[in-house]
Amino acid sequence: MFATAGRIAIASPARSSIIATVALWADRVAQRRALASLSVEALKDIGIDPADAMHEAAKPFWAV
Repeated sequence: MFATAGRIAIASPARSSIIATVALWADRVAQRRALASLSVEALKDIGIDPADAMHEAAKPFWAV
């Protein structure tokens, strides 16, 4: 439940689903930015091909 201006709003499953989706998208954005910021040497150290990393980092937030 959320208190809003003297009223109580109950979180519906749809609202929770929307919030979860937006949180997932935000997480993808952060992960892809972090991936894009890694050096070629760092990518090689963790076993990721730099071309694959750039391909992944270039995806839009809604793409899996």
